[in-house]
Amino acid sequence: MNKKIFSNFEITLVDQFMQDLMDNYLVVANEAEYCLQEVELYYYHEKMHQDKSVFKRDRAAREFFFHPYGVDICFATSKDEICYGGVLIRAMKNNAGNYICGPISCHDELLKNIRMENGESVLRLSLKNSEDPQKLELEKTIRIKGKKDKYDECLYRYVSKELSAEIMKRPESDYYRKRVCSINNNMESEKGRTDS
Repeated sequence: MNKKIFSNFEITLVDQFMQDLMDNYLVVANEAEYCLQEVELYYYHEKMHQDKSVFKRDRAAREFFFHPYGVDICFATSKDEICYGGVLIRAMKNNAGNYICGPISCHDELLKNIRMENGESVLRLSLKNSEDPQKLELEKTIRIKGKKDKYDECLYRYVSKELSAEIMKRPESDYYRKRVCSINNNMESEKGRTDS
């Protein structure tokens, strides 16, 4: 993936895009590096994909957009503003192998590690330095949030199986585990109804 793909995102290639993003890129906040473990797509196009859940923004490709519900890696906003959006970071793994789960926790973790260098904060999406890139096994579900429109039924949440296994080790009372399990259970129920 390169900056051009974030500039010219195509909804029909979302699975390939998300796999490439999670396999090959890190979020870097100064010296801290984070592997993406769970993300959600939020994309608005005036004519083709009117997702009402997307915060309007005017951003360049790969810029970070901090908002009250987390932080997005942005697609380029079209000049006429008919197209904008990004990828919400829901979970990351830090250099020490610890998971940061939940969009607000990711938001706070990144803000905590951003420091100014030469008058600029250092937060970027960076290509992994790996000669043997890891291909994550991803699960897809609907997004974790309330329903606003038909796009909330789309499989726009991507979670590494590694993170899913880690979440299931948590106590049943863990808030994040409860949220994830409720979405997964709903998905299984829906699948059972359509398979019958």
